[in-house]
Amino acid sequence: MCILGFKRGCICLIITSHDAQEVAAPLMQALQRGVTRLSGTGMYAGRERSVLLVAVRQQEVPRVKMLLQSLDEEAFVMLLGANEIIGGNFNVHIFPGLRP
Repeated sequence: MCILGFKRGCICLIITSHDAQEVAAPLMQALQRGVTRLSGTGMYAGRERSVLLVAVRQQEVPRVKMLLQSLDEEAFVMLLGANEIIGGNFNVHIFPGLRP
């Protein structure tokens, strides 16, 4: 997977799972970085859900996808390209000309 042809891109994963802690703890251990949990409501079923956010480097995506598959086969996962991530272990500028 490649973001507009760049090989050093970052990806933001948005993960909805039945058990956020069961997914977040192994992710944090495997990636050695934090995961953010947000509260949400599934509008179709009207159920409260936890939504996890985690930023990964592009080369980490296959490993994270395999880990998520093993943790929760029914998890809903979106992978979004991130133009820029600042903070933590990230300081990647994919499109430096677009920075303010």
